[in-house]
Amino acid sequence: MPLAPLVKAHPEPARWREQYAVIEEMRRGLNAPVDTIIERALPAQTRRFHVLISLMLSSQTKDAVTSAAVTNLHLTLPGGLTCTSLAAADRGVVEGCIAKVGFWRRKAEYIQEAARRIEMGEIGDDGSFIGEEGEGSMVGTGKGEIPRTIEGLCALKGVGPKMAYLALQCAWDINAGIGVDVHVHRITNRLKWHRPPTVTPEQTRVNLESWLPRELHKGINPMLVGFGQMICQPVGPRCDICLLGIRKLCPSRVSGVKAEGRKPVLFSYKLDGEGDMEDMIKPDLGPGPEVQGTDGGQGVVPVLDGRDGVGAEGDGMERLVRMKSEELDGSELFLGRKGGVKLEDS
Repeated sequence: MPLAPLVKAHPEPARWREQYAVIEEMRRGLNAPVDTIIERALPAQTRRFHVLISLMLSSQTKDAVTSAAVTNLHLTLPGGLTCTSLAAADRGVVEGCIAKVGFWRRKAEYIQEAARRIEMGEIGDDGSFIGEEGEGSMVGTGKGEIPRTIEGLCALKGVGPKMAYLALQCAWDINAGIGVDVHVHRITNRLKWHRPPTVTPEQTRVNLESWLPRELHKGINPMLVGFGQMICQPVGPRCDICLLGIRKLCPSRVSGVKAEGRKPVLFSYKLDGEGDMEDMIKPDLGPGPEVQGTDGGQGVVPVLDGRDGVGAEGDGMERLVRMKSEELDGSELFLGRKGGVKLEDS
């Protein structure tokens, strides 16, 4: 369960507003895996269930793999992915659909149990069990609907505080708190936003929530997740192209980082001291898939990146192909960084 709020607010970091604004500036020009999440046009109740299942499958799994697993379930189960179809499905079929996600056997058990409990309306808003005879909490979301409280969501096996906060934000549009994953935890500590440094994501969450303006609670997760995937990586952070370091706003900057021998990161923001964006465009990006920048294909610049996978969270740094709208069929919507969420570990 989540930690209690701090009795006394954590001190507000001296230059956090400058740092936040610079990260926002970089994120506007970065195409990160978190920005490629696709959501189908579904009935509201079913869409909320998809959000929850995506989050439950996402731990230790790349975004693209999570998305593919949810698509497999939706295309394989009779009538699509709903709590009813998932609860009734053969375990082997479910495992086959999600076999590429991390800990797939355990997750198959968890998502089917969650589907059964949601279908029966067993979970009260306080997380207690609602039985057939009315024992336990009598207040809940009703049969077929995912919980709408942190307590109710955390009553499901496989759902921790980070997933619960993100589920409320993305499924119910309820801003109950900050979803802190490994990226948010790592980056805010590198920026020295926590004194002393926090040890767990939950400590990070309660610290941030004590001083960060509430209107930023929802957006900080996708902003820092994408920044962490592409620039402030766990191993080999790209300090050579990070505006925080260039502007002397990062206390953890690693000097002497070189780009040679690293895979490309695509960005469309202007580095300090560089010319206009038109001067930065490379005439030949070499063979490979077409990549569309955030400004409609203009100003996309290759910068060298690191390894194929980074750390336990498995954030691959492969070249990102951002799907054009015409490549999606009528049942799908592209979610950019305003609507997308990072689906990662709990």
